[in-house]
Amino acid sequence: MKDKERLEKKRRILEKLFATAMHEHTPEEEAHTAMEKATQIMAKEKIAIADFMKTTDNKEYIIDGNLKFFYGGRRTYQDWEIRLGSVIARAFDCSYINSWERSSGEIFGHETDVENVIYFFAFIQFSIAGKIRHYDKVTTKNSYGRGFVERIGQRLQEMNKKVKQVVPSDCRDLMVVKKELAERKLHDKYPNVRRFNLNKVRDHQAYQKGMKDGGKLALRRGVDGSADSRAQIRR
Repeated sequence: MKDKERLEKKRRILEKLFATAMHEHTPEEEAHTAMEKATQIMAKEKIAIADFMKTTDNKEYIIDGNLKFFYGGRRTYQDWEIRLGSVIARAFDCSYINSWERSSGEIFGHETDVENVIYFFAFIQFSIAGKIRHYDKVTTKNSYGRGFVERIGQRLQEMNKKVKQVVPSDCRDLMVVKKELAERKLHDKYPNVRRFNLNKVRDHQAYQKGMKDGGKLALRRGVDGSADSRAQIRR
């Protein structure tokens, strides 16, 4: 009985440490310390992260948010918006699913990460919408947008690789925890989720133009064109 009570006490301590490490207002050094202490306790008590998440209600750290598509609806949707939601969500360790009618997307992740996804999705969405308004054909608009988004995705992957090379191991552990929690909440809400493939690109010239322009977009610029620190994609 005493062993069980001691273990429960350790779990409560772990809850507080994880809450501190994952809170958006926790200073970086304090967050690292909290994660390090949590790792030490879990190693000493032989508590795996997966087991801890199964027995602890961590869902309070994970929220969901919505992305509204410009070209929403099963007859009017454009693939590039769906793809953009997925690309930006992945960059911020969030899970993503689009609605059945394809008029919006839903994201799951830590509160700060979800806010970043919504912000940058709108920023890039407006940027692409401004570019494609000059095209007449829907297929050309969609092809350009797809190319633009794919290049943005490549750039974000390159940035993430550089970040992972320099972040401490405890921070990498935290990233894994957040990803697992976000994925779990998505599947808890949508247990029968199904995947579908995007349509093939039809206008390759427009696609290549989108790829080129996607490489020029300043990812440190806000929706209003400012260089506000809130508009910087950073981890």
